[in-house]
Amino acid sequence: MGLERVVIEKVTEELPNSDPNFVCGCLFASVTEDEIDDVIGAINEVVADHVKVEVNGPIQGEYAFDLI
Repeated sequence: MGLERVVIEKVTEELPNSDPNFVCGCLFASVTEDEIDDVIGAINEVVADHVKVEVNGPIQGEYAFDLI
């Protein structure tokens, strides 16, 4: 839960209206296609460089970000 909390804080800092939330280890955020790179950048500030981020969506107005 520590990693999830830090990632949520970073994404919220970068995009205050994105309403980020983890569900079953997957980050969901209400962002536009243009803001996807900002979310990935916020994630990369927290996790190691070799962690891949896979993006799916939009799903009901949100994008899903899987950390692999």
